[in-house]
Amino acid sequence: MDSKLTVIQCTKSHYPNMLDVLSEAFGHDPRDERFQKRLPHCTPYPDRATESDYANHLICLVDGEIAGLLGAYPLDLAVKYGNAERIVRAFGIGQVCCLPKYRNRGVMTALMNAAHEKMLKKERTVGLLFGDRARYGHFGYDFAGGVIRFQINMKDLMESFDNIISPDLEMRHCGVADIDAMTKAYQTLPSRILRSEDRWKLHISRPTEKWYIGRIGDEYAYFAHKTGYVSRKPVSQAVIEEACGSPRVLFAMLCSHMEDIDAESVQIKYPATEKADTLSRMLYSHASQIDLHNKALFALIDADGLLHDLGVILSDGEDAETVARDIMRYSHDPERGNREELNFWFAGADNI
Repeated sequence: MDSKLTVIQCTKSHYPNMLDVLSEAFGHDPRDERFQKRLPHCTPYPDRATESDYANHLICLVDGEIAGLLGAYPLDLAVKYGNAERIVRAFGIGQVCCLPKYRNRGVMTALMNAAHEKMLKKERTVGLLFGDRARYGHFGYDFAGGVIRFQINMKDLMESFDNIISPDLEMRHCGVADIDAMTKAYQTLPSRILRSEDRWKLHISRPTEKWYIGRIGDEYAYFAHKTGYVSRKPVSQAVIEEACGSPRVLFAMLCSHMEDIDAESVQIKYPATEKADTLSRMLYSHASQIDLHNKALFALIDADGLLHDLGVILSDGEDAETVARDIMRYSHDPERGNREELNFWFAGADNI
């Protein structure tokens, strides 16, 4: 019997079985529908999936059975580089898995190589994924950019802002009507994945976060509260996966919301940048603890394409690959060069 590995693009007929294999490979019961519920922007239910949703997945067949799979999702990142906002054409790689009985037979390698070829064909310049650096370093993935986790004690924050919970604050759960205001606030981030209206709708309806929007006058802010941390009171620490907009409004929202759920402290995730903005300065000034960690791993797929998109002009004798890797280096790499760092940040809601 032919046991040759064959990697193909997922089709409508393969998709339901692919979802079952995905759950089984990660140790979940397919009946739990974990990936359909938690990642609807990547793996929607079959009756909601489109042709592009099928096409975003590569499956590896062995003797006609799905042995493993991965998702390769087109993601465009808006980044501040130089004096302008630039668009980086990326692919997010996720759900890389293989059924136990097919492991150690080259399934993962075949899938990752096929994803690389797909990225080149689709003119993507950067690949990104969540995973272990030692495991994926073989395929060119490394640190690039990071996230700061600010931990703030609510007692200290309340004492600093005696009058911040203003009667002028309007705060509520986010709905479809709030997407325009959220988008404007989201655009203040130094780097971000571009989100369509449909993507926003999926995010604010997911069970893994609760989204809130607030307004004082004509100023807006919003945050996404990870729901696994609000199951009971008092809450030892609340986790905010994403926070954007007016610092004044955001801090008023935090004080009001954390008082309501009786949280002792809050952890807020925010992009790590070389040039601090007003919100990050305010978060830093009130933090009791901070730590910096990488959010994802990135691979350089097309150096010339990336430099072109960033508006980088090479000097005589410079090599595109060397310059691009210098620009993408993790901010604490001791060997980074003198090029401005490209700040990659990946919000928790966009996890793949």
